[in-house]
Amino acid sequence: MVPLCSGLTASRKILGTSQRPVVGRRATSTRSGECHRVMSRRTHPVLVRRACVADLDLIERLTRHLQEYERRLRPTRSPGRLLPRSYVEGLFRNDSRNTGRLFVAAVGSRVVGFLACLLESEVLERDALRLRISDLIVAVAWRRSGVAAALISAAEGFARGKGAQWVEITALTQNAAARRAYRALRFHESAVTFERRLTARQRPDRDPPVSQP
Repeated sequence: MVPLCSGLTASRKILGTSQRPVVGRRATSTRSGECHRVMSRRTHPVLVRRACVADLDLIERLTRHLQEYERRLRPTRSPGRLLPRSYVEGLFRNDSRNTGRLFVAAVGSRVVGFLACLLESEVLERDALRLRISDLIVAVAWRRSGVAAALISAAEGFARGKGAQWVEITALTQNAAARRAYRALRFHESAVTFERRLTARQRPDRDPPVSQP
């Protein structure tokens, strides 16, 4: 499996980066509940748990690496070194406020991936409450080992507990491998984002026609 990256908006994710697994600091404690031990296909026990403060430095490093990967697919992305610490702190704050979750996957003392997700209400949908996965990162040595599926399963458990019936995740349109991988995890495509850059010499001559319902 190759790196999975985000769509054109706020969602970001990657599975199997070119980065070697990073040895994280051992967390001194885990946060209450939502702790799952699974066996990867490599027969190593993988612990999926809520992130704690001791994990944030590693999560920040992985996120900066993700940003650099995304720049190769989408050159308009800012350099990873410019990604503010407040981005990761915001993911952790959503977890603390119980409006989302920040899960890490650990093998012994090594954190080999993480997932961030957020509850959102979509007023246009019949089932308004849904969970959006904004970040998903798994180190390259642990791809194809069930780590991403375990992280997504933890997120789905959180969503069910909150009464949400849908989970969303996005991918860059250029990343065909990511889209195939998400389909393999039983996600289906539901929307397409279009964009174009406006300049001083490129403005619509007139408003586009509005279709009548």
